[in-house]
Amino acid sequence: MEIDFTTILGLVAGVLTTLAYLPQLIKTWQSKSANDLSWSMLIILCVGIILWLIYGFSVHDIPLIAANIVTLLIASVILVLKIRYSSGTDEEGKKQEAQVRTETT
Repeated sequence: MEIDFTTILGLVAGVLTTLAYLPQLIKTWQSKSANDLSWSMLIILCVGIILWLIYGFSVHDIPLIAANIVTLLIASVILVLKIRYSSGTDEEGKKQEAQVRTETT
């Protein structure tokens, strides 16, 4: 199987745009807060990624499919963390928020 420049370009672009979400995932995980993330942005992002996946499968574009599977996974984890931390079920997150409030007053 010969890989041409266009495929390499697509793979590099996919890796970079996918990796762009990792710092947000790490920050959300560590801070136990997703308050600064918009619900609508996350939902629109996930729907858009799903549509890119459908398109990628329809045109048999491996770089597009691979990048969007990983991106959907990362975006979905961020969305789940947003739900988890917004629902108030995470006790550690509540403790950290209380501590920050106490330190700022």
